[in-house]
Amino acid sequence: MIKTVFTSLFSLLVIYTTAQEELVDKQKMDNTLKHHALGFNAGFSTGFGISYRYQYNKHSYQMSLLPIIENNYQVANLGFRYAYNFSEMNRTRFFGYAGHSAFIVPKNDKPLIRLVTGVGFGIEQDLTKSLALNFGAGYAYYTREYPNNILSLTAELGLFYKFN
Repeated sequence: MIKTVFTSLFSLLVIYTTAQEELVDKQKMDNTLKHHALGFNAGFSTGFGISYRYQYNKHSYQMSLLPIIENNYQVANLGFRYAYNFSEMNRTRFFGYAGHSAFIVPKNDKPLIRLVTGVGFGIEQDLTKSLALNFGAGYAYYTREYPNNILSLTAELGLFYKFN
């Protein structure tokens, strides 16, 4: 009889503990940072123009595009950025980023393409629940015609509306 009672109590304890662990795991999943954002970005290594950003937990991916067409002058900028949030406090995030952008200018029969690759650190501040401003600084490698490639400082600035 005592053996049956202890076995029953132990079984109930195991079931209760397992149910609590599943509840905690579900709460952790519900608290993940996941959103889409649309805004404007200005950065040599991350691109200029209208930007789309997807963020999942500490990782974010961003794409920027700026086409300029005026009479016979055409130029486009296409940029990509990956960022990782190192730290998050209330409404402020510190991140590291890697970016790559291409400036494309159509020439006679062959387009002129200038590539910029950069890395750096930044800070993002939530201005409201849905509006965020970010600033980044680092180094960028500007690919031009050899031997004119340069490594220089770069800065990035973005304003985004987050769809929560």
